[in-house]
Amino acid sequence: VSGPSLYNSYLVCTACVSYLEHGVECRNCGWPLCQVDCPLLQQHLEAECQQLSKHRMELKGPDGEFDLSKIYLNCILVIRVILFKMKNKEFWRKFLVLDSQLEDWKNKVGWLEGEQPNLDMIINKLGLPATEEEVLRIIAVSATNSFSKDLEPADDSGRSCGSRWTKARVIYLLSSMMSHSCCPNAEQTIGSQETGLEFTLRAVRSIKKGEQINISYTDLLEPTLLRQHNLLNSKLFACTCRRCKDPRELGSNCGVIKCLSCLRKGTSPPGDLLSQSEDLTNWKCDKCGTVASVQKVKGLLFKISHEMDSLLNNTDSTVQDMEQYLRKYGKVLDSQHGLLMKIKYQLCGLYGRAKGYLIHELNLESLERKRVLCEEVLESLDKTLPGRVGRRGLILYELHGGLMMMGKLKMTSDRRKAEQCLRSGLQHLESALSILEQEPPGTFLHNLHQGGRNSLPEIKKFVAAL
Repeated sequence: VSGPSLYNSYLVCTACVSYLEHGVECRNCGWPLCQVDCPLLQQHLEAECQQLSKHRMELKGPDGEFDLSKIYLNCILVIRVILFKMKNKEFWRKFLVLDSQLEDWKNKVGWLEGEQPNLDMIINKLGLPATEEEVLRIIAVSATNSFSKDLEPADDSGRSCGSRWTKARVIYLLSSMMSHSCCPNAEQTIGSQETGLEFTLRAVRSIKKGEQINISYTDLLEPTLLRQHNLLNSKLFACTCRRCKDPRELGSNCGVIKCLSCLRKGTSPPGDLLSQSEDLTNWKCDKCGTVASVQKVKGLLFKISHEMDSLLNNTDSTVQDMEQYLRKYGKVLDSQHGLLMKIKYQLCGLYGRAKGYLIHELNLESLERKRVLCEEVLESLDKTLPGRVGRRGLILYELHGGLMMMGKLKMTSDRRKAEQCLRSGLQHLESALSILEQEPPGTFLHNLHQGGRNSLPEIKKFVAAL
């Protein structure tokens, strides 16, 4: 069962969850849709639309536009669960098996107060047959067990899905029971909505007989301090895996901050500010011995993280904006720090795909920058996300594109170097395709695999002719 994510900060279609700049009204219930004949309209009509139609609400402001403050899209998933409960007793029995941590959620400051509008909407306005305790349990189960699905701005049929990525959340009755680790041995992929949001689980390394299969609930490119913060707030637990206990995060330096005291003194190179305890409350420079409070470290990281999120979520962000971010915060963060790596990961694709930076427009200097970025990210992935993960496949694909173009540009000036680039590009493409071949249809990575597979014979022929 799926629905819009509460992390969408803008208007989305009630049916397909695509981004809406304005939106149109559903003819029956008046809730926002991307178009009156949305490809996923039937799902909406067969579920919440009937209930919403019986209790139509004023969802627009004085300007005639949808008012996001009046539209509780977060309720859609809860409504769909209640409707499933009414139709399918077996579904409800299995749903209740999922851990809700309801009492812990109730004890979380502000949680009950924050859910009051949802309770009022479902019980009082819609009059659905569920008690307050049942609704709270559904909300708690959804928060504890749902998976986030990033929805691409356009699907494989070319249908426009707005100009921004959006998020849906999905609950799988079996897959939701898997445990978390920051060193997972498996990776999950969720297919497109058009293919039913099929859940695919695959091993990223060899798994021994009897070994527990685990996945990650959070972004593994982020440093421990942020991963722990996200897990505590969204799943109500702190991870104690071996990566979280290691100040250098298994040698990745993903959370290492340069000592500000050393920087002020001009010490070169500055020491590393590292956590000294598993609970991350004590931080100390490994060179000058300066101690920093966790509040100070958190304040710095949250500030840098907030600026990173603003960059990544802004469709107008440019290559120059992201390069400026790296220059600015590369002064205080280790070069392999996760927040820098997330920007570098984005830049690997922007060099070759962004306006003004299309692959055929790049000069040798920009192509070399793309190569360096890809290799830095791959080195980080070796330690933070080792194995055959989708991100590795994507970066290998980006690296191949840069090397192929670099090789073509060097053919007249340095044929030996050009041939090295072309052969290396072919090897990286083959490695990328072997990873991406298992990506589900309708996803960006699947489409990337299809394009790469189609171009592979021609590239092989070209390289062989050298």
